[in-house]
Amino acid sequence: MKSILKKKYGFIPHLFIFFKKQKGEGFSLLEILVSMTIFIVILTLVMFNYRRGEDSNIFTLQAFDIEDSIRSVQNMALTGKEIDNYMPNAYGIFFGGTNGEIVIYGDDGDNIFNEANDSVYSKSFLHDNISFGEHTLFCEGLKYSTDLNIVFIPPKPTMIINNDSTCSSSVIFLSSSSVDGVWSTYFDTISGRTWTEFNQ
Repeated sequence: MKSILKKKYGFIPHLFIFFKKQKGEGFSLLEILVSMTIFIVILTLVMFNYRRGEDSNIFTLQAFDIEDSIRSVQNMALTGKEIDNYMPNAYGIFFGGTNGEIVIYGDDGDNIFNEANDSVYSKSFLHDNISFGEHTLFCEGLKYSTDLNIVFIPPKPTMIINNDSTCSSSVIFLSSSSVDGVWSTYFDTISGRTWTEFNQ
């Protein structure tokens, strides 16, 4: 190899001498540093993609959990479930836009969540990095609200959004600071149907 290089260039390149190992020699410091750099870059990319995938899964699960919660309250109204050993006038679910609060409760009849008067069945909060957008209500006119109440009045049940009987449907928007796109949960008072879609 040396003779070929010398014949071609008239000298032996220093890099060849630097990287050439004698029998029994280990790796040079430069080779070790290059290998470590490549390993760190690959590890960083893997961890970044793993974390992004984990955030995406949590975001998706949160959206479908909201859909399931609405259906759960609907079923409570259909079956007449007792809350705190009494039968409430109605069953509601509250979405608090400011702090990401989700409350399932037994309503006292005013069709609006009031923790002092209503019986709380369960309370939870959105995951970190996930927040509600401004809820959209389709009533006599298009309305927007940071808080959303959906109430089911037995036995049919009759459904009322934000104590406005003219509202026929609503959309709950979810966004994440670490994942692109928006999850939208739709609720229709006429059909009682709830569904969730992802919009990029």
